[in-house]
Amino acid sequence: MNYRRRPHRRKCGAQPAQPRLSGVEAVTVIVIVLIAAMLTAVGIPAATVVELLGGAVLVGVQLIGRAPVQQ
Repeated sequence: MNYRRRPHRRKCGAQPAQPRLSGVEAVTVIVIVLIAAMLTAVGIPAATVVELLGGAVLVGVQLIGRAPVQQ
């Protein structure tokens, strides 16, 4: 007999699994959080730390946008 497989159905309201962070991404997030905590502990106001990190993110986005794609 030739049985056809039924397509897998998700339960109502079920969300697809989110991809997990790779090791490099996880380390990057941890380093950023540690740097922010150290800057705040040294006495730099939290708002200034957020501004510094936001600027660094914008620079990173610009650099990634210009980087050649490796295949």
